[in-house]
Amino acid sequence: MIASNSGQEHPPAWWLNLEATKEATVIIAGRRIPVEPRELQGNERTAVLARATAYNKQWRSYTNSLDRFLPVVRLEPTDPGER
Repeated sequence: MIASNSGQEHPPAWWLNLEATKEATVIIAGRRIPVEPRELQGNERTAVLARATAYNKQWRSYTNSLDRFLPVVRLEPTDPGER
């Protein structure tokens, strides 16, 4: 997930909430899966952001137009059986 907040100068509330609580639940095909956020750093962040901007050229121009750092977040299941 990319915490863009539609180009605003501050991060989106959902990201601030995830940073504060360090947990969430996602629902996939009716299954509730507990997850924890992990903000990607360095080469891993660069690779995921590059994939996102290659997929959508609007994202590429959007990310290039921002002055703010965009957090890139991976939601990882807390139950090893869900990975």
